[in-house]
Order: sequence, then structure tokens, then C-alpha cells
Amino acid sequence: MLNDLIPEEKQALEYLTHLVGERLADGVLPDRIADELNQYVTWDYHKRTQFVRNVQRELRAAFAASPEAPKSLAPQRRIQMLYGLIWVTAGLSVAGIIYLKSAPLALYIISLGAVLWGILETSRGFIGIYRSWGP
Repeated sequence: MLNDLIPEEKQALEYLTHLVGERLADGVLPDRIADELNQYVTWDYHKRTQFVRNVQRELRAAFAASPEAPKSLAPQRRIQMLYGLIWVTAGLSVAGIIYLKSAPLALYIISLGAVLWGILETSRGFIGIYRSWGP
């Protein structure tokens, strides 16, 4: 379909794509960008929203394929590991308090859920950091 466009239409589409990409990079929500596109195109809201989501998907795919993607996510993975360790610590603390108070078994299960969630988050963070060390 892109080949069927005349050069002016291709240029306009590239401009819109660039504009949407910049707005996404600024952190503007896709629905808001679709509203803003109303001043540039006569598409209905659904088509504008779909265009923004397509641009967003393409940008994410291009970023994921770049060699810098894993390294740029490493700080987020460290934070994820920290939060995981906090969940583990809190869950074990609650479990210890429950043990000292001789509370019912159901409360142990709840506190162990926090421990398991913390282990999962810590593992996901570690795996993300490990992948960023790759070749």
C-alpha cells in the first residue's frame, strides 16, 4: 500500500510518523497523541489510534533489536532486584512475627506469597542484568 502513495503523501506520512515518535518519546499517552493528530489528518479516531499504536510498536521493535537495548535496561533491572529483595525481607519478617505470635497457618501462606513474589522479581532482575552482559 505504501508503494501506491505519491511522493507528497509519503513525505506527509513520514512527517506524521516522526511527529508521533517524538510525542511518544516525550512520554505522551497514545490516546492523547491520537487526539492531537486530528489537526493534521481527517481520519476517524480509531484510525488515528491505530496509526499511533503501529508507530509505537515499530519503535519498540527497533529499540529491542538495537545492541544498546539490554544495556540501557540494566538500571531498571537493578531496581527490580532491589524491590524483589525488599519483598523477600518483608515476607520473612512477617512470617517471623506470625511465628512468634503463634498465628493461624493461613497468615503464613500470605507472607510466603510475598517471599515468592520477591524471589520471582529478584530472579527476573538478575536474568535481565545477566542478558545485558552478553556479547
